[in-house]
Amino acid sequence: MTTGGVALDRKGWTITADSEELTTEVAPATNAIDNDTTTYWHSHWVWGAATDTPLPHYLIVDLGAAKPITGFSYLPRQTGVNGRVKAWEFYVSDDGVAWGTPVKSGAFPDGTALQTVTF
Repeated sequence: MTTGGVALDRKGWTITADSEELTTEVAPATNAIDNDTTTYWHSHWVWGAATDTPLPHYLIVDLGAAKPITGFSYLPRQTGVNGRVKAWEFYVSDDGVAWGTPVKSGAFPDGTALQTVTF
């Protein structure tokens, strides 16, 4: 998350997801905000099984306090091609319950380049 193009301090942030892979890969939601380019979040999956968590997937990042946000950056998975975000919607909430309509939505290209979105 950014304000005026400057990254926000991640201290005190928490994150939850509708799904995370903890069996086949160690790819929990917390990896999405750990600032480590070698880790990644991946939704739960089982190769060839019909038990995968259905789309769409979501992450909820709680910043711990209200902060102005003018954008975000997304670094796709750097190894392998699965688990990358394509279509996305970005919501904000003051209470973590009411989300309203997306602040912005779009689609990321398939690749490993850092993606930066501003509002």
